[in-house]
Amino acid sequence: IHNFVYASDQTHCALQKAAQIAGINPKNFRAIATSKATNFGLSPNSLQSTILADIESGLVPLFLCATVGTTSSTAVDPSGPLCEVAKMYGIWVHVDAAYAGSACICPEVRHFIDGVEEADSFSLNAHKWFFTTLDCCCLWVKDSSSLVKALSTNPEYLKNKATESKQVIDYKDWQVALSRRFRSMKLWLVLRSYGVANLRTFLRSHVKMAKHFQGLIAMENRFEIVVPRTFTMVCFRLKPTSIFKQTIAKNEYIEAQTNEINAKLLESINASGRIYMTHAVVGGETQSFSFTWRGSSSSFDDHNNYQKSDGVAKFSMELPNDPKGIESVETAQQRLASRPNSCWQNAYENLFATCSVILKDDGKRSRLAWQLSDCFQKDSGRPSFPSCDSRSDMLKCLTKLDESAHKIYLEFYLQINSICHQLQANAFKIETERLVNDLKKSAEFAEEKLHSIQEHSERLIQNSEQIENSLTSLDSKTQQVAETSEKVRDQIDVSLERSSVILEQSRLIAASQSELRQGQSDMREVLEGGMEILHESYEKLGQNVEKLRNEAVEIEKEIQRVSNSMSTKMENLQNKANDIGNVAGLSLDKQKQLLDGQSTALEGLDFLTKFQSQALEESRASLQTLAEFGQKQQEELLRRQLQLQQAHDHLIENSKSILAAQEEFESKQASMFLALDKLFTLHNAILLESRSIKAFLFYSFVIFLLYMLTSAKQTYGTRARLYLGLCAIFLVEFIMCRFGVDLDQQGLRSAEPSDVRDSDRQS
Repeated sequence: IHNFVYASDQTHCALQKAAQIAGINPKNFRAIATSKATNFGLSPNSLQSTILADIESGLVPLFLCATVGTTSSTAVDPSGPLCEVAKMYGIWVHVDAAYAGSACICPEVRHFIDGVEEADSFSLNAHKWFFTTLDCCCLWVKDSSSLVKALSTNPEYLKNKATESKQVIDYKDWQVALSRRFRSMKLWLVLRSYGVANLRTFLRSHVKMAKHFQGLIAMENRFEIVVPRTFTMVCFRLKPTSIFKQTIAKNEYIEAQTNEINAKLLESINASGRIYMTHAVVGGETQSFSFTWRGSSSSFDDHNNYQKSDGVAKFSMELPNDPKGIESVETAQQRLASRPNSCWQNAYENLFATCSVILKDDGKRSRLAWQLSDCFQKDSGRPSFPSCDSRSDMLKCLTKLDESAHKIYLEFYLQINSICHQLQANAFKIETERLVNDLKKSAEFAEEKLHSIQEHSERLIQNSEQIENSLTSLDSKTQQVAETSEKVRDQIDVSLERSSVILEQSRLIAASQSELRQGQSDMREVLEGGMEILHESYEKLGQNVEKLRNEAVEIEKEIQRVSNSMSTKMENLQNKANDIGNVAGLSLDKQKQLLDGQSTALEGLDFLTKFQSQALEESRASLQTLAEFGQKQQEELLRRQLQLQQAHDHLIENSKSILAAQEEFESKQASMFLALDKLFTLHNAILLESRSIKAFLFYSFVIFLLYMLTSAKQTYGTRARLYLGLCAIFLVEFIMCRFGVDLDQQGLRSAEPSDVRDSDRQS
């Protein structure tokens, strides 16, 4: 009940019908008024003020429709600012671009839908201005879930796997009807057949024709453009000043009369059958004509082109067939022929003679309409019009008429326009045909002259091209000759330079040959002296070589001897090194063997003791028989004792080496304890220093804190006692730290001998 829909007063009536279908009360439809100041587009400020007023009244804003190209005036609502206002109150925004949306494929008009990305839905009718037959509407929604929630149905007979698996989109949930025709096929065919470039050309040609028509209307003083053209619709009407006197003030009567005359003019235009216009009421009271280009094949060039035939045909012009104008002219001619000396003759003669002046002068046209109306009253037996002085204002005279007389006046007023337009059209036709035919003849003559001039110019061009080609060939040949002569000149210069160089070189060769001959003679004398010296030197060299050979033999022997001795020493050193390694290994093996021997000896002694006791017990009866065997055993025992003695001596030596190693270990252990003692001493010193630093910082902070706390007069007397207590605490802590370190050191020193004694005991 409280949901409200918002739109401008220019929005199509289909929105109101859709709101009624959705259950919105017609009273809840807000048609916000527009004005000429915004070119009849919906103002965001007006929308916001209307919404705020409804919210204060407890109403709920629901839906806003912004139109791009309204039906009456092709006004454009600003989509972006309207969306900003609507989003503040959570309103669904729909952009209705049914007519003008198709034109937005052209970049130059795309700014009319700026901000459409903020809308919730957008629609255009391809059958209006996009080459597509009725009916074909395109709809985009930002979030289709709203449609699905409102319109979804899922009965058992419609269930299928594709829908349940979301493989397809069921458009039945996007619309009221369950099924629909394949409308997208015809739109697809249009897009594939024409392409974007051809569609843009098609739309631009319509806009161009509308712009041209708007220019023609602007050139005519009797008409005015009611709304600025946006796309292809031109809204215009007859001016009130072209019907009445220009100095009149605007009032309801004049506006009503103007609308009535415009309505009759529209009916007469449409009755001709040559053109069709629609009417619109803009701004609440202004009635205008709407002339729109929406054809499927017309273009601006089609209105400018004409067909040419093989023969020469005269230009002929066919005017628009205005039956009322023709009938009015024929009626006037019949009245002039039937009543030569009557009121009609004077009136129509004035009309025919001064048509060009009457159309420009509204006063004269009104006077003639008054005169013709008076003649009609007299001719039909009705009372004649009251007298109207030529100096008086026609408005005052018109106020004297009753309603029926005023209608007769308006009919003759419009008839004057029709008669004058028809007469001027005929005159214009004759004059235009004559002028065009003359122009055509002049154009044909000029065309013949141009053809002859073109032929001469083509011949001149051909001759000039031939001359140019010959000049080009001559230039190329002269260029080649110049290049060849330049090359010959360069070669001659190079040859002269080379000949001069050769001459100079020959002179130098001759001089060098003479010098060479002199040098050869001198060289020969020098070689002879040198050969003698060389012979003597060769003899001396043989003697020295023999001496060097002997010395080399001796040196080689000495080197051999030294190398042998060095190799012997190296072998000795290697053997010593191996012996040292072997001795080290043997010492370890011998220690092991010694330990094994000691254990074996002990076992042997035990066995021997047992064996002796057993032998004494068992050999009492066979002492004699075993005497020799006992002696042999004694000798063997002595031999084994000797081995045991040797093993014992060896064991003593090994024990001494072990004791020496143990003493060395004890000395290293003592040095380690000393190092640990130093380390602990250093550690204690570091701890003492750190404690001292911490104590210094702590007591400094405490002293400063006590000083700050006892700075007042009330606490100043306790400062000395607090300082004394702090000093006592400091002394106690210092003594504890000092004696604690000494006790730790004493404990460490007392622990060292006990550890050494324990190690001795273990060894």
